[in-house]
Amino acid sequence: MLEKDERWSKSLFHGLRDEGLNLEGMRSNNTNDVIKITNEDVSVEVKFWNSAIACYIVGARPPYHVICTFARRIWGRYNIDRIAVRPNGIFLIRFKYIVDRLKALELENVMFDKRHVVVKEWTVDLNLDCVNTDLVPIWVQLPGLNIKYWGANTLMKLTSRIGKPIKTDKKTARKERFDAARIMVEVKFGAELPDRIEFENENGVLTTQSIVYEWRPVKCDEFGGIGHGGEACRKKKAEIQGAFSST
Repeated sequence: MLEKDERWSKSLFHGLRDEGLNLEGMRSNNTNDVIKITNEDVSVEVKFWNSAIACYIVGARPPYHVICTFARRIWGRYNIDRIAVRPNGIFLIRFKYIVDRLKALELENVMFDKRHVVVKEWTVDLNLDCVNTDLVPIWVQLPGLNIKYWGANTLMKLTSRIGKPIKTDKKTARKERFDAARIMVEVKFGAELPDRIEFENENGVLTTQSIVYEWRPVKCDEFGGIGHGGEACRKKKAEIQGAFSST
């Protein structure tokens, strides 16, 4: 009877092995009640995704085919290997080579339909189950900033008044431009952002520095959406158009 059941089991799953990972014949070293995952178990997957970036479109969750078209338009020149989308709106873009991922991360101010796209390097500690829309990285400029204040420590102190300083752009780091220092800062959605910074310089003189925001993270006052203000709310415009069309 047992032999018959084994034949039935084999016939039932025959031909399915090519459709996925074959887990038959793999051994588990677990001898306790608690399942233990080792570094060796995850090393292959970690290596596979090391050339990936994680992205999230603020205030939008377009379907898979739209994301694919968008991703290939923005990053297609960097040898995209595959695109994977999660139900919460986060999507992963894996590149064939690490160098392609680095080039993709260098792109700045990625926008989707006038919405900011948060782009991060994939790491083993990155939580893909939680979309933190309270914090978002933005680029700010400090126009006319005296070149003696372009050091990393000074820029960190100045922009900490805005949010959490992350990095400068390449031209600022290489001192290839002096019209404005450009820094990425992580800020809270809906937070009141200053238009200027006041600081005491090395001579004890109170100095004012203006700030230019390349994009401001705002919340919709009408419907609570993110990525646009009430004046740009599509739902509000649709309601207004509907009201006029019904009269």
